[in-house]
Amino acid sequence: SSCFGMPRRTIRVLLLVACITLWRQMSAGLVAPPAWQAVIDSVDDSRSLALVDAEGKPFSLAASATGPCKIAVLDSSFNPPTLAHERLLQMSDNTASLGRFHFKILMLAKSNADKAIFGAQLHDRLAMMREMALAQKDDRMVLGVTSCALFVDKARALLQMLSENPEDPASVVYFIVGSDTLVRIFNPKYYKNPETELGEFFKMAHLISFDRDAESIALTREKLDSPLGKLFADKITLLQLDDPHLQDISSTMVRKGLSDGGQQLAEMLLPGVEAYVRQNRHLYE
Repeated sequence: SSCFGMPRRTIRVLLLVACITLWRQMSAGLVAPPAWQAVIDSVDDSRSLALVDAEGKPFSLAASATGPCKIAVLDSSFNPPTLAHERLLQMSDNTASLGRFHFKILMLAKSNADKAIFGAQLHDRLAMMREMALAQKDDRMVLGVTSCALFVDKARALLQMLSENPEDPASVVYFIVGSDTLVRIFNPKYYKNPETELGEFFKMAHLISFDRDAESIALTREKLDSPLGKLFADKITLLQLDDPHLQDISSTMVRKGLSDGGQQLAEMLLPGVEAYVRQNRHLYE
């Protein structure tokens, strides 16, 4: 007998091959397994933050902490994660004045105050973040998904996971950001009372801000020299990417590179992320 013009035996063989191929890709991290979608779905208005390890298993800050913590958070759209993202995390971790972080979280927001979702779906981004986390070979790495759009709410949610009072926390959340984000944070349009609201944020948090070029350095300095910026200067660490090649890398450049044939992806992505992107080119078509 036949189906769709092919013998049923042939169809069974093709289905078996397809299932084996999918299993191998999932095992290699090249497609997003259902677990990542479940993590995304677990975050909603009633649960604003979920943390998991690189295998997608729930991670408890409270159970892992032995006292007051320094928590580094690289908050990005990871669309996709790049070598520049990795270097931001590494340089922050190696800056002596900041001390050693107890946890390093790659944070993905389901919503953003300024950006709509496009490109890779959230579960695919989480799968690529896993590749970045595994490449660090560091047991302090954690993946996070949040429904919070604002940094102040993300900091509060993390401290509440530690059962700490956000008004007087023992731990500190260090947000690793680009200078464009720092400029937005100090933009009065986001606040009813900028001094009070930023004061609330900086009770919980410290900013590690990276400049890319002379223009971004000038914009950062302009914001920090303002009366509002001077109030919180001690809560901000300014760094600059130390590799000129990485200064030009962005997720936007990766997406453009894919449309141009993807010849330069290895210069912009970690091997695991590159493999995922190449295997799932439809994400950016």
